[in-house]
This record gives sequence, structure tokens and C-alpha cells, in this order.
Amino acid sequence: MSHHLEIGRRARRDVNRILCWLALRSPRGAANWYKAFWTAAVRIADDPESFPAADEAVQISADIRIGLFKTRQGRRYSILFEFDASEVRILRVRRPGQRPLQRRDLAGE
Repeated sequence: MSHHLEIGRRARRDVNRILCWLALRSPRGAANWYKAFWTAAVRIADDPESFPAADEAVQISADIRIGLFKTRQGRRYSILFEFDASEVRILRVRRPGQRPLQRRDLAGE
């Protein structure tokens, strides 16, 4: 069963920042990254229960899951999300090397 997919304000901003950074270096790479992001997001919406809890979930006392995807260059990106019976909410999209998520990183969602 596929859930409704909602992308939060901060996650949209994360996607835009990553895309802008990549587009300056490689427009084709940015397009490929965007396609990989959406492929992962749809996979998450199709079966969110199959993804593991994010390491940060314990520290911030929230049921946050993580979906990983990689680029052709092998860089791993993270999609942090929460879900209920009908909806998946993408909270943040993290690039390689970013510090772990903290509660303040979710404020305002």
C-alpha cells in the first residue's frame, strides 16, 4: 500500500540546496541526483515500515526512519522521515558528512 508523500519545508530546502550545489558542478549530475532522490522517496512511500530507525531517533525521542540512496559516484544521501497509517512525511535530506540530526533540525515542521 502506498502512502501519501509529503515533503516538509526543511526537506524541500535541503533538496534545493543540494541541487544548486550539484548543478554548479555538473548539470547532468544534478539531474541524476534528483532522479535518485525521487526513486528513493517513492520506495519509502510504498513501504515505510521496511526502513530502519535513524540513529538519531533515540537521542531526539522521535520515531524517525532513514532511507539511503546513492549517486553514481557512490556518495550516500539520507532521507529522514516519519509516517503514520496514511502518510509519509520527509523531514530532512542529508548529504554525506553532515553531523547527526538534532531536535532543533526538526523545529517548525
